[in-house]
Amino acid sequence: MINAKKIMKRLDEAQLSEDKIVDRNGKLYIETGWETSYNEPIEYKSFWPTGISSKEYNFLVGKEVKHLGSGSYSIFGSSSPSKIELENGGQTKPGFTETRPVKKPKNAVSWRSGKWVNS
Repeated sequence: MINAKKIMKRLDEAQLSEDKIVDRNGKLYIETGWETSYNEPIEYKSFWPTGISSKEYNFLVGKEVKHLGSGSYSIFGSSSPSKIELENGGQTKPGFTETRPVKKPKNAVSWRSGKWVNS
């Protein structure tokens, strides 16, 4: 039997964005959610510069965004449809990157294809 409530909950969770607008050094950046490295046991998140002063647009800090492609993001929580662009569009490089280790499980032997494996 299909559980419609479970399916709808999963769809709602899939649409949630971990990307948000943050203030770093007086400028607005798009902060991505944590991603796992394929080649080494680390997680990382990147901060993409918009070139916009956070002093003038402080009301955007903390807003969730959804990547639309080519350096363009849709801003959630706005009363009208709003977009924010990265400073060099789709050619923008991250301004900052944070990393953290992925803890090795007790029985794990090596890191392969983005996860710890037992053999």
